[in-house]
Amino acid sequence: MTISSAILYFVLRKAGIREVYLTLREMNPLSFVAALVLYLMSLFTSTIRWKVLLTPLGKNFGNMSTFRLFSLYLMGAFFNRFLPGIVGGDAVRTYYLYKDTERGSLSLATVFADRYMGFLAMITLGLTAIPFGINKIRGTGVEWAVPVIAMIFIAISFFIFVLKIGKRFSTIRRFHKYFSKLKHSPVILLKAFALSIIIQVFGIISVYILSVGIGADASLVEYFLFIPIINTLTTLPISISGIGIREGAFVMLLGLTGISPQVATSISLAWFFAYTVGSLPGIIVYIKWRVKNEAEDPSVPA
Repeated sequence: MTISSAILYFVLRKAGIREVYLTLREMNPLSFVAALVLYLMSLFTSTIRWKVLLTPLGKNFGNMSTFRLFSLYLMGAFFNRFLPGIVGGDAVRTYYLYKDTERGSLSLATVFADRYMGFLAMITLGLTAIPFGINKIRGTGVEWAVPVIAMIFIAISFFIFVLKIGKRFSTIRRFHKYFSKLKHSPVILLKAFALSIIIQVFGIISVYILSVGIGADASLVEYFLFIPIINTLTTLPISISGIGIREGAFVMLLGLTGISPQVATSISLAWFFAYTVGSLPGIIVYIKWRVKNEAEDPSVPA
């Protein structure tokens, strides 16, 4: 938190709080609404992907309704806004899926698979965009960011799926057993990956629409290159919802295209506000769940 707060303070001081406020005030409100709608669409598409990834597990998981899974995704999205990195929201989804299925390790495995497919799609889009945006980032070091992220991702995947770390423990063994089922279900993997690409595209286009609404001059290709880097940085559990880290990354990367710090910061904050507003239904779902379960079982902890 200290690191992200320091970065946010530095970015706002450089950009100018008043200038950022004035830039946001002049933003076309329709662009904000469009980004909000795209975010909700991405959450629903993510729910469909999660449901696809549940199908190899049979009746307990496969019969989960899309509405229930969407409710869990909304809860996770809300807690992602207020807990470090993405771990908080995923922990919430895992917990409540476990409450529904009573299968802890498998619940964790499906949430991990859901997140893994998202990262895979994000890195794929980033690598695809490099040849199209290389002229603007050549020599800055940024051209190596996505390849390095991809190599780290491959290394982690090797340790998890090839070396199968922790397989001697029964909980971890069930985790690996689930991924073995996925490995032999190429249709499920292809569906999940295709949905992941769509989700990532929704996110990138939403940022582009916000930048157009603010009046920034950057191409869509550049966002396809930069957003995977920014998203990866904001998943680090050193800030609440990536605050500070995201703004610093926007200023640094969009600065390569000639966009001023105040505009870059405004785009970043507009993105954060749109996603925060879109996540608010999650707290309503959470409160309704608490009320229902406390009525059924007064011993449920608050």
